[in-house]
Amino acid sequence: MKIVEKIINLEKSNSIPENSLFLDIETTGFSRERGRIYLIGTLSKENNQFIFRQFMTQESWEEKELLKLFKEYLEKYETLITFNGESFDFNFIEKRAQRYHIDIDFSNFKSIDIFKKVKTKSFFMEFDNYKLKTLEKFIGIYREDIFSGGDLISLYYEYENGNKDPRLEQTLLLHNEEDILNLPRLFQLLDILKEKNTIYVNENHFEISKINITKRKLEIQGYTNIAMGYLEKDLKKLSIENKEFVFSTLIYEDNYNEDLKCLYTEKDDYNLVCKYNIESPNEIFILKFDKQILYFNIKTLFEGFLNNVFN
Repeated sequence: MKIVEKIINLEKSNSIPENSLFLDIETTGFSRERGRIYLIGTLSKENNQFIFRQFMTQESWEEKELLKLFKEYLEKYETLITFNGESFDFNFIEKRAQRYHIDIDFSNFKSIDIFKKVKTKSFFMEFDNYKLKTLEKFIGIYREDIFSGGDLISLYYEYENGNKDPRLEQTLLLHNEEDILNLPRLFQLLDILKEKNTIYVNENHFEISKINITKRKLEIQGYTNIAMGYLEKDLKKLSIENKEFVFSTLIYEDNYNEDLKCLYTEKDDYNLVCKYNIESPNEIFILKFDKQILYFNIKTLFEGFLNNVFN
């Protein structure tokens, strides 16, 4: 078993929860029945200090030892931070641990899956996709490692089967190390999303967490600093309970032209300016054009309502 440990200096780490663990694994394939875990990388926040650790098997039979060691190590943390860990890493680890009758249950931990949160809350970000490299590029992360996880499988088998060349070992460790050490920087995306999703009106703020739109209704949910309240104007409603808000308004469906449909609301007396290059009559405000949800227009509508009722 190869174990690597070192202290890492990180800036802008205040929003990362104390007693948390960044986690990423490397496997010999996607199948949890046939593939094995050969490397687990972690970065822990302990007493406001970050410690980077890697656990790598050097022989095929060491997976059981790896998982037993990881289980003991895992138990002192409360929050796990991953990129797509809830869909891949957690399930893979649990399945492989069951094979050796090792009880690892990730439901006992708080989980922050950066991929999941970015994908579900990036209403006002214009990402081409949610692939790791796309998000890393947005943050300004550029890797030394030139391999993908899939590329490394054959290299690991070469290493496991006798080629313990330190350069090959370093190649295997580097990919996982960059995955792990990039996670705190990717974590900053959550702060960026929070700021993009928040509307400030006077002393109040409204952070949007969910947007639902149908042919008849637009609903926005989220969090605010206001404890309780209810406001209604122009068929638009805002209810607040325990600092959670729900904004809803009736909307309409019509033909934009012979081929396309659109969903829209009436502007009423709000000074709404379309954020897209889409022509429409002055009295209406388009919220969905064909299959495209116009998120920036939705935010503009909600902000217009808030400014109108609070000012």
